[in-house]
Parts: sequence; C-alpha cells; structure tokens
Amino acid sequence: MGELIDALAGEAKGLVVTGYQDLLQPSMQEAGKALATTMQFVCTPFTALQYVNDVVKANLRHKLQQYEERLKVIPAEQRVEVHPELGVPIIQRLSYTTNDEIADMFISLLTSASNIETLSNAHPSFISIIDRLSPDEARILLFIQQRYISVGQQYIPYLKFRATPLSDKKEAPKGSFADLDNQLAELFTFEELQDWLTIIPKEVTLDFPEKMHIYWANLISCGIIVDMVDMKVEKNEEEYQAVEEFHDLRNLQAQHVPGKYAKVYSSPSIFQITELGRDFIKACVGA
Repeated sequence: MGELIDALAGEAKGLVVTGYQDLLQPSMQEAGKALATTMQFVCTPFTALQYVNDVVKANLRHKLQQYEERLKVIPAEQRVEVHPELGVPIIQRLSYTTNDEIADMFISLLTSASNIETLSNAHPSFISIIDRLSPDEARILLFIQQRYISVGQQYIPYLKFRATPLSDKKEAPKGSFADLDNQLAELFTFEELQDWLTIIPKEVTLDFPEKMHIYWANLISCGIIVDMVDMKVEKNEEEYQAVEEFHDLRNLQAQHVPGKYAKVYSSPSIFQITELGRDFIKACVGA
C-alpha cells in the first residue's frame, strides 16, 4: 500500500511541474511572480490533479492571462506577491468559474491583492461574498460603482409605492381636531404595493429583472447595503421621478383610484452603501 501511495505521489509531482508550467507560461511572467507562493500551495501532489483536466486548465489559463494584463497596468514598484490565504482559494474558483462577471470579480480581487496601494481593501471574506452573488448582482454592483460611488455618492435612491385605503370616516371641518385625526390616520395607515423600486432594471441588462427583490435582499444580507426606509435625499428628485415613470406609477393610480384605494403614491427611501460594501466594491468591481 505504501509503495502505491509513493508511486501516485511521484506521478502527481510530475503533473505538478507540468501543470505549473502550462498555467504560467513565459508570457505571464508578472502573474508568475505575484502568484509564486500561491502556486506552490495550489500545485501540490493530489490537489494539482484537478488542474490536469484540459478544460479546467484552459479556463484557468484564460483567466490568468486577464490577470497578467491587469498587473502590467500597475507600476512595478507597487506590485506585491499575493498572500496564499487569498491567492489559493481565488485560483481554485477561477479554475471552474465560467461566468465572465463573477470571474471578473475574482480577478479584480486578485489584482487588488497584488497592489500595495489597494492591498488593504482585499479582505479574505470578500471571496465568500462573491460566492454568494449571481451574475445579475455582479452587474448591479458594477452599475452602483459607476453611477454612484465614482461620484462620491454613498447611497442608492429607491421608491416604495403605497396606497391609502378608502375611509368610511365622515369629512371633518378643515383645521378641526377631527380633521387632524383623519390626516394622522392617513399618514400612518397605508398598504405597501411595491418595494425597492430603482432605475437599475432600466439601465442594466439583467437575466432575471423580476428577481430584483431577491437581489436587494441578498446584497443586504451580505452587508453591502443597508435599507434606510423613508430617508429621502432631496438632490435626487429627478432620479425619483425617473423611477416613478419607469415603474408606471400613473398607470397604477389610474387602475386603483378611486375604486380600490383613496390614494396611490410613492414614498422615497435610500439604500446606504456600508463601509464594508464600499471596500468590497473597490477591491472586487472594476479594479
């Protein structure tokens, strides 16, 4: 039994050398330097066997070529070797990740970990966050980076569509206590019709735009954003109006007022981008 294990180990070591040479060709010298220690852990006997498969090897080689191109943009004096705690799991995921948006996030994180100027943003927990994202969510985060974060805006405007139920109360004289009571009741008595409405389904090509509610819930659970209900930012009035038009508030009003509801209206809120969310987007989106 021991001899068999030794024989397999010897064969695996040969595959390690071949696999390492195949993955990091001379054309990828900078990637080879940045991943020197990482590849020692990746290309160990037995664990390296997964990289012998031609499809896996071709997929990973393509991703490493993209990584090489990004490294060349970084000034030589700023490049650092990637720590294996980040490098090994990222290389493993790049070997089987075929979706371009998700792969791009892993490559961006790997690039951030290769630059002394951005190294502090590359947290190991970001790997598990990327694991939890769909391609649509990757596209949403890229839009958030380009539309909001790039201009210093740390929140995302959204609307709720609400409805005030029909009231059986008698109309009270204006300015009376009964009138004030009716106004307060109208203010705090409403039905949520639609939630988390943004311009993103209009601006971003999504595979499943009907799943936006799930996407927002997932980004909240990942700690990237926080729902700040009923917090309005006045300078985004034009964007709120664009959301109303895209989601057709007028049609909703025409359908249900006055037959079903006394009033259908929009209520502005925001998603606040967290500090973790900002660092994640810096490290993993468009690096």
